[in-house]
Amino acid sequence: MSPETMQLFADAKNHWHDLARRHAQGVPHADDFRPEAMARWMPDATLVEFDMRGFDFRFRLVGTRIAAFYGEDFTNCELTRLSFALDRDNTDTFWHWWHRIEWPVPGVTHSDHVLAPGRTVMIDRLLLPYRGRTPHTAMLLAIQAPVRDCGGDWRHWQCSARERVRERRRRARAPLTNPWAA
Repeated sequence: MSPETMQLFADAKNHWHDLARRHAQGVPHADDFRPEAMARWMPDATLVEFDMRGFDFRFRLVGTRIAAFYGEDFTNCELTRLSFALDRDNTDTFWHWWHRIEWPVPGVTHSDHVLAPGRTVMIDRLLLPYRGRTPHTAMLLAIQAPVRDCGGDWRHWQCSARERVRERRRRARAPLTNPWAA
């Protein structure tokens, strides 16, 4: 990770911790975030909501640099319905994000993402969990660092969205609980 990325992530984490201190649960609320305080990283950010019913994530807002990077704005799309794979079959992304919902503390992920057949890149993301506008809504602010090309071809990992959902449900052996319910 570059020094610029480390500084960007450190600034965002410090901002998150400042907001989290205001709440007994130690997690910021959507109303705490102010666009002017986050202007530096918003073009590289996505706001993601966990959908308990569908056991999926929905992109509520996609930053301009992220939309330009992937070649489409996937605002209001579900992770399992994307026309491209963020990683092999979006499984890594899903479980990294789910982990931040279950244990709502900031975390950094590093994963390979498929942009096109034959083009794989390494992406670093800072995941900042927060409560949505309602108490039971779990959200993530995901800040994506500049991309590093790493080559490779992950086509053999790709599968349909329906198969991904089935696999996620199979892997979620424990009953689904909402750790955000207070």
